[in-house]
Amino acid sequence: MFDSIIKFRLEGMHCSACSARIEKVISKMPEVEKVSVSLASGMAVIRLRENVSKEERSRLIESMAGKIENLGFRVFHIDNSVSAVNLWQEQQESMQKELAEKKRRVLIEILFTLPVFILAMGCHAGWVGISHASADFHTSGKVIFSLSAGLFILIQFICTLIVLWSGRDFYIKGIPSLWHKSPNMDTLVALGTGVAFIVSFYYAIQFFRADFMLKNGETEYALLLKHAVHYLYFESSAVIIALISLGKYLELKAKSRTSLAIKSLMDLSPKTVIRIKENGGQERIGTEHVFPEDTLLIPKGEQIPVDGILVKGESSLDTSAITGEYMPYPVKEGDSLISGSINIGTALTMRAEKTGEDSVLAKIIRLVQEAQSSKAPIAKYADTISLYFVPAILGIALLTFVYWFFMQENFGLAILFTVSVLVVACPCALGLATPMSIMVATGRGAKLGLLIKNGTALELAGKADTVVFDKTGTLTKGKADVSLEYVSPSENPQEIISLAYAMEKNSAHPLAQAFLESFSANESLLPLLENVREKTGRGIYAEHKGKKYVLGNQNFLSEEGITINAEEQNRIDVITEQAKSPLFFAEIDEAKIIALFSIEDSIREASFALIGQLKKQNIRPVLLSGDNKKTVLAVAKKIGIAEESCFYEVLPTEKEACIAKLKEQGHIVAMAGDGINDAPALASAHVGIVMGGGMDIALEAGDIVLLHGIEGLDTALRLSKATMNNIKLSLFWAFCYNIILIPVACGLFYFSHGISFSPMFAGAAMALSSVSVVTNALRLRTFK
Repeated sequence: MFDSIIKFRLEGMHCSACSARIEKVISKMPEVEKVSVSLASGMAVIRLRENVSKEERSRLIESMAGKIENLGFRVFHIDNSVSAVNLWQEQQESMQKELAEKKRRVLIEILFTLPVFILAMGCHAGWVGISHASADFHTSGKVIFSLSAGLFILIQFICTLIVLWSGRDFYIKGIPSLWHKSPNMDTLVALGTGVAFIVSFYYAIQFFRADFMLKNGETEYALLLKHAVHYLYFESSAVIIALISLGKYLELKAKSRTSLAIKSLMDLSPKTVIRIKENGGQERIGTEHVFPEDTLLIPKGEQIPVDGILVKGESSLDTSAITGEYMPYPVKEGDSLISGSINIGTALTMRAEKTGEDSVLAKIIRLVQEAQSSKAPIAKYADTISLYFVPAILGIALLTFVYWFFMQENFGLAILFTVSVLVVACPCALGLATPMSIMVATGRGAKLGLLIKNGTALELAGKADTVVFDKTGTLTKGKADVSLEYVSPSENPQEIISLAYAMEKNSAHPLAQAFLESFSANESLLPLLENVREKTGRGIYAEHKGKKYVLGNQNFLSEEGITINAEEQNRIDVITEQAKSPLFFAEIDEAKIIALFSIEDSIREASFALIGQLKKQNIRPVLLSGDNKKTVLAVAKKIGIAEESCFYEVLPTEKEACIAKLKEQGHIVAMAGDGINDAPALASAHVGIVMGGGMDIALEAGDIVLLHGIEGLDTALRLSKATMNNIKLSLFWAFCYNIILIPVACGLFYFSHGISFSPMFAGAAMALSSVSVVTNALRLRTFK
C-alpha cells in the first residue's frame, strides 16, 4: 500500500484553479485511483490502483511529472522514505525563498505604481495640470503641480512597464493556460491589464504623432490626437497588478505560518538522549541516531525521545502534551512509554522499540501535515467558479471584437469595446468581496476575543452542524481541584487536612501542588512528620506521633493491607459517578480509612450555557476524550451531551480518525481543543477552534483561537454566519455590475441609444462596484 502513493512538491501554483487543473489532468490517467492537490502546502498526493506494478509506478512518476510541467508548474518528486522532518525543512526553505522573492517584487510594484496612480487620479481630480503646446487639458480644481503632457505620459509608461515586468508571473502563467484550454483568474488579469497597457501605449504613440503632424501643417487632426491623453489606462494595469500581487504575498505569508504547528511538534522530541552501551558506559547521542533495541536512560525532568518499553525503575509521566489529560500516568517495569511524555519521577531505563517515523509523535506530525494539506469544500466551489467565469468573459470579449471588427469593420470601436469588457469584468469586485468581508470580520472578531487565522475557517464555521469537544482544558478547566469528601467521626477534619497538607508538601508530584492550592494552612503550625517516603505512582507514606499514615490511591492501600468495606465503596462509587477520582487517607496500624478526598477537573460554568445554545441551533455537540469511559460519560451527563455522542479512551492518533468518520458522514465539523494530542484532529476538522490558554502546538494547528474562554465559540459561529451573508450580498452586487454593464461594454446599445462605454468609464464602474463591496463589508464592524 505504501508504494501505491506518489507524492510531488509543486511550485508555481497561484490560485485554486491551478490545483484544479492539475487534479483534472492527473485524474484522467487510468492508473490513478485518487488525486489531491493542495494549494496551501504545494503538495500533490496521488494514490494508484492496486493492479499497478512497481515497474509501472516508476514510469508513471515520469509521466505525471511531464504532464504537470506541461501545465506550467515546477515538479519535484518526493520519495516515500523521506522523513516528515526532512520534508518539512525542504518545504520551508523553498517557501522562504519564494516569500522573499515575492516581497521584493511587491515592494517594487507598489513603489512604481504610486506615481502612476497619483498622476492619473490627480489629473481626473484637477490637482495635476497637464499641457501640450497651446492646449491646456486642465480645466478645474486647485492645481498642486503641472507638467507637460509628454512627461505625464512618459512617466506613466516607464513606471507601468516596470510594474508589469515585476508582475510577469501573471503573464507567464496566465497566457499559456489559454493554450492548455484551462484559463484561470491569472489569465483574466493578464489579458485585462495587458490589453489596457497595449491600448494605452497605442494612444500614447498617437499623441506623440501630433508633433510630427503639426510640422507638416496637419493642425486640425493633430489637435484631435492630443486628446488621446485622456485614453490612457496605465494606472489600471499598474494598480491591478500591484494589488493582486500584494494579496498573493500576504496569502503565502499566512500559509508559511501554518507550518509553525509542525515545528512546535518537532520541538517536543529532545535533540539528544543518553544511550547505555553494551559495556555499561553511557554516551549522549542525537535522537535521530536511536535504533530499535537501544537501551536509553531517561533522567528526571527529561522527555521520552522514542516509543519503547520500561525495563528498569518506576515513575510517573506527564503525558498531558500527548494525551491532554492532567493526571500523571504511573509506569512500572514492562509498561509502554510514549515519545513526547515527560519523566516527572525517578530516572528510568527503557528499551527503544519504535523510532523515527514509526513513533507516536512522528505519526501525530504526519497527521497534522496531511490534514493541513487537505482541501476544504469551499476551495472546490472556488475552483468551479474560476473554471467557468474566466472562459465566459474571454468568450464575450472575443465575440465583441469579432463583431465590431469584422461585421461593422470598425477597428477603433472593436478595441474600445473589447478593452471595456475585459476591464469591467476584471475580478476586482469579485476578488474584493470575500477578502474585504473576512478582513473586517477578523478585525471585529479580535475585539470580541476571537483570533481568526484564516478566511476558510471563517467561511465554514457558520456551516458547522457538529461541534466536537475535547474534555480536559476545553469543557473543563484542565486543572485538578481537591476536596474533602469524608472524615471519620472520631477524627478532627482540620487536623486531617493539616496532616495531609504536611505530607503533600514533601512531594514533587503535580497533584501535590493541586492539593496545596485547594487547601490553606498555616505552615508554621503544620505537624512534624518522620520517615516521609514517596511511592512513585501510588502516594506518600509518613509517620506522626508514632502512627503510620498513607495518602494515595487504592493500589497503595492494598499494598499496605487496608481493605475497603461496603459503606466506603458506596462513597467511592458516588465520587466516581460525579467524574471525580478518589484520594485515600488511611492509618496503617489500624488498617482503616480515616478520610476520603476527591480530585476533580471542574467543568467550566460557560460550558453548560454553550451546549444549550448549540442544541437550540440544531448543532450536535460531541465529546471526544482520551479519559476513561466512566469519567467521560459522567461529564457528558452533567453538561447535557448524549451518551451516543461520546468517544472515550481515544488515543491521540485516533482522534483524527474520529473527525474523518464524521466528515465522511457528510457533517461540517468544528473541533474545539487545547492540547498537543488535539493537533491532528484540529487540523483535520473543517474548523479547528482552540482555547487561548492551550498548548502552542494546538494554537498553531487551530484556525480560530478563543481568547476569552469557551463562551467565545458561539460568538465565532454567529460571526461566521454574518460574514457569509455579507459575502453573498457583496458577490450579488458584484455579479450585478457584471451582468448589467457587460452588455453595455460590448456596445449592445451603441446603435439603438448611441451609448458607448469607454475603458475609462469601465474603470470607473469597476471602481464603483469595488466601493459598494467595501461599504457592505464595513457593516460587519457593528456585529455584536
